[in-house]
Amino acid sequence: MIKELRTATKTLHLELEQQLYATKIMAGSLEKQEYIHLLSINHLFFHEFEHFSETISGLDDYKIKKSHLAEMDLSYYNRESMDKQKIEYPTMDRMDKDMYMGLLYVVLGSQLGTAVISKQLKRLDYIPEKARNFYGEGATYLPLWKLFVKTLDTQTEITHRQKAIEGAKYGFYYFSILYHHTLPTIETTTDH
Repeated sequence: MIKELRTATKTLHLELEQQLYATKIMAGSLEKQEYIHLLSINHLFFHEFEHFSETISGLDDYKIKKSHLAEMDLSYYNRESMDKQKIEYPTMDRMDKDMYMGLLYVVLGSQLGTAVISKQLKRLDYIPEKARNFYGEGATYLPLWKLFVKTLDTQTEITHRQKAIEGAKYGFYYFSILYHHTLPTIETTTDH
């Protein structure tokens, strides 16, 4: 199943990586305002994901709580995430358990990526350790990823598989929507 998800979302994954500054992160050229934008996107995504996760029963191992970490990082820069009422974006509450499994593919995959991102962010002077809470724990998600892959392999019915793919695509689209609705304004401030 994991190969099916990877194949079905490959293009969306690559497009999203470019939107979310992957090239700049890896090159060590991410600007402060872009980092703040990235934190805002993740704060909103995980805030909604955490809320939705509470409605799904039987998958308690996957109730990831990270929005508060992005919020801590944003507060270091005296910024708040975009207020949910100020932008329009979809909610996750119309997904069922099978679609949630696909969404988890995106969520857990992104958390594995935070280990790589964290190493790159350490190179940037304007991001001290106290402003890297959200990106500081990626490696701890490897055991959860392995459990997730094993859980996915037990879903053999085609309807489950199709819904999981639909959920994964939705996760990528969701991040993309947040990217476009939270574009940063260039500010000239002297804070952090």
